[in-house]
Amino acid sequence: MKKAILIMGLAIIAQAGYSQFVPGAPHSLNDDAWLTGSFGIGTDAMPRKLNIYKSVTGVPVVGAPIESYTTGLRITHNYRLLSSQPYVEYKWDLGTTNNRMDLTFMNTNTRIMTWKSDGKVGIATAAPDATLHIKDFNGVKLDAHIEGFTLLDGNEASLLLGRQTGAPYGEWGIEYNNWSKGLNFWKPSGSNNFGNYFLFIADNGNVSIGTDDAQGYKLAVKGDMIAERVVVKLHADWPDFVFAEKYGLMELEEVADFIEANHHLPNIPSAQEVEQGGIDLGQMDAALLQKIEELTLYVIQLKEENKKQQEVIDELLKK
Repeated sequence: MKKAILIMGLAIIAQAGYSQFVPGAPHSLNDDAWLTGSFGIGTDAMPRKLNIYKSVTGVPVVGAPIESYTTGLRITHNYRLLSSQPYVEYKWDLGTTNNRMDLTFMNTNTRIMTWKSDGKVGIATAAPDATLHIKDFNGVKLDAHIEGFTLLDGNEASLLLGRQTGAPYGEWGIEYNNWSKGLNFWKPSGSNNFGNYFLFIADNGNVSIGTDDAQGYKLAVKGDMIAERVVVKLHADWPDFVFAEKYGLMELEEVADFIEANHHLPNIPSAQEVEQGGIDLGQMDAALLQKIEELTLYVIQLKEENKKQQEVIDELLKK
């Protein structure tokens, strides 16, 4: 019995939804309607089709409530939170007009969603310009919230940001670059300073700025770089070993011979080596400090030699 009442109720609602509604009386009809398919009572037979149809001549009204739509369906829901409170009618209109279908919340006359015949879907807009177009409801609340994994995929698929400047594709893009194998932060065509690889994170974790080739380094910068402070932590020993008693300090004559033959200091890379492989800042600072400490030892030796010579000179003068 309950099934029969339920199915009969659905049939009445379905018939009330066909065709065009009369203002002030959404349960009334002013056009023909019919149901295709079948209802089953106590059987496995279920409706196969629900056909809402109206033949239209001329250009339909765009953007009006469902009363002016060519074809539509209104769903009205009476709801109250507490038994002591009055019922509130929540009215939802699903109507088609011209080449689109709109879902509208009639209590506030707010268009929630629009489907166009070209496959574009708009949320809070009747004129979507992309496959999915979400318009800003307001400047305070979130307009999109996606929980769980979200995949942005496809040929040159990009997340584009910042169109308010007039750039057709936004001012910035973030994409997975299959050619260079990494995440590319780029500037789309028509943006200010269009280009690629403003920041690039390769699949192996290496990061580069201004280029997609970190050349095997964890961080590579193509161009100038400035910083208020740089800290380099060495794994090698700091060259205080120069002041150890057993340190083999080269004689100054040996240093002079090495410079004459090689045109650079011992244990310091040549200009050709630096041009080909660059320098390690930490190792180079340690090497330069080592030379400064060696120079300090040379100065101390020279002072001792000068002191002894002065003592000899003073003794000779006494005679």
